[in-house]
Amino acid sequence: MVGFGFGMAAFFRSLLLAHPGKQTESLHLTAIGLGTALLVLGLVTMVLPSLSHRVDVGHLRRGEVPALRVWWLSLAMVLTLTLLAVSGLVTLLVF
Repeated sequence: MVGFGFGMAAFFRSLLLAHPGKQTESLHLTAIGLGTALLVLGLVTMVLPSLSHRVDVGHLRRGEVPALRVWWLSLAMVLTLTLLAVSGLVTLLVF
């Protein structure tokens, strides 16, 4: 997700440089927003599972069985990516 966020912003920046105009500038600004959202989402999805893993390893070292739990982060990530995809699609269709 992090790499895709950077790639998306770079692609639309190159599009803006190749074809300057109001429409490509608007697409570029939207791509920066979506790219930033993907970057933050990617960082969050790397940090939170790492913390969860550390807690689970601590339980295993104490001889305990880690509790199985619903991983809400996966659901939140799917919903966020869906909203980003829909907002990107709407932006492309409107402009």
